[in-house]
Parts: sequence; structure tokens; C-alpha cells
Amino acid sequence: MRLFGETIGAPTFLEPEEEKWPDAIKNREKIGYFNSIHAFRCIRVPDLYKASDISKAGGVAIVDTYCDKLCGHWLGRPGMEWLLRPDDPYFSNFKDTALLDYKHLPDADVLIAFHVGKKDWTKMIAARGRTLDVQTQIAEQFDTQQYFQQASETYVSERQGKCKLIGFENPFGAPSEAVQKLRDAISAAGIHL
Repeated sequence: MRLFGETIGAPTFLEPEEEKWPDAIKNREKIGYFNSIHAFRCIRVPDLYKASDISKAGGVAIVDTYCDKLCGHWLGRPGMEWLLRPDDPYFSNFKDTALLDYKHLPDADVLIAFHVGKKDWTKMIAARGRTLDVQTQIAEQFDTQQYFQQASETYVSERQGKCKLIGFENPFGAPSEAVQKLRDAISAAGIHL
């Protein structure tokens, strides 16, 4: 998404890479999964508001994750224990937060739902080299991808024409090729950047 934003000249709000994560994320086994999620949330939510302000002013802004708006749809589902286990003492508190976020965080004008094939999923996870991915065995959670797709479809349906959903098949390969394919998919959806 960084390269995509650069290519179209749009401000891009990215989740920080692992080396820039605060201790609440790096040490989640000790500090708690709930605190880790909140640390990520505290980083990402202000960016949603910045992107929303740019959109309201007639501009285009890119955010690389819409997790905070949609995670209430997949929280507690099988395979999502790596995020927060249902038996965590803070689970119901965070579920309540996630449901409130769904109602109150800024809405998107366009939502891109990425789909990755299983082999490419494994390659992409290995290529980013995150310690957390190894600890959580995220490569084994390929089937959870369906939750993200379902959440995207539900969100766009509930927005009743106020948000456009673009499905995007993202194979492992050169980021510049993916950027061009994404631009083509956006253009085919009738969106001009």
C-alpha cells in the first residue's frame, strides 16, 4: 500500500513494521494480548481520522488496514485465538470496544478486500519475517481469510451504496506489478484516482 500511495500521490497511513512496535506489542505474552491489541489500535485509529479528514476535503488517502473498524466480525471465531482468546479475561471488554468501533470509527469510501492463494499466503508471511507471525503460527491460519472477506461484504452491504468493495487477488510477486493490477481493478470499478 505504501508503493500504491506513492504511485497515485496519495497520503498513506501504514501500520508500523515490527522493529518500531512498542513493548506492549513485542511482549504480548507478558503484557497481555488485550494490551497488545490496544497498542495497535492506538496507532491505527488516529490515522483513520486523518484519512477521513482528507477524504471529506475531497482528497484521496490510503490506510493499509481496516482491522479496527471490522474486527468485531472475526473476534472469537475459530482460528482467531492468536488475536485474542475468548477465555481471555479482557475478551468481552474488547468485543464491546470492537462493536462500538464498528459504529463510530470513520467510514471508508472504498474497501479493498485482498485475497491470497494458500501458497502465496505462506510465501508472503515468510517474506515479511515477523517474529509475531512465527509465535502465533499465522501461516497455519489461512482459512481465517474468509472472515475478512465476509466482514468486508457485510460492511459494504450495510453502508447501502456509500462504500464500494473491490475484490483483489494478490499473488506473490513484484510489488510494482501488484500496484498496477490494483490500479486496473480500481479503474474497472469506475473509481478514478
